[in-house]
Amino acid sequence: MSGGKFSRKSIRLKNYDYSQAGMYFITICTYKRECLFGEIKNEEIILNEIGHIVENEWLKTEEKRKNVKLDEYKVMPNHFHGIVFIDYKIVGIDCNQSLHKFGPQANNLFAIIRGFKGAVTNQIKIKFKTDRPIWQTRFYDRIIRNEKELEKIRLYISSNEGNWPNDIENPIASRKIK
Repeated sequence: MSGGKFSRKSIRLKNYDYSQAGMYFITICTYKRECLFGEIKNEEIILNEIGHIVENEWLKTEEKRKNVKLDEYKVMPNHFHGIVFIDYKIVGIDCNQSLHKFGPQANNLFAIIRGFKGAVTNQIKIKFKTDRPIWQTRFYDRIIRNEKELEKIRLYISSNEGNWPNDIENPIASRKIK
């Protein structure tokens, strides 16, 4: 359905194959940007139990998917940043042999993030006996095009805690900005 009252413009790169080998920067926000994962104290994230679930499930992503390598990541109070490397050479998959126009969909960026978000949500539902939503439906991604951009994103992620007082994802800071 397009053009409706609630239709959104896609932020995805048109005609790009998100299952191909590449480097991707992702940001996933919590539902209604609630601070569910912990808090920032002295420019350092102090993860709560839910935040540790998020971190542990992220680290399992690489174990579950042999075509994935993880790089810099950060769990923040109400969002998550990570860098994902997808490389089909690792498992010997030839995307050109796939029946799907854009390669094996079980291993594309969206399947990886969907699996991660689903695992986190299931763990939280079981542990805390809740059905509340954890994540926003969508997530932000950026295709990392070169080493210079990769280093810039790594720095951004690693310094995210220190920028929390001015972060637009920080509910207290965003009220001050408006």
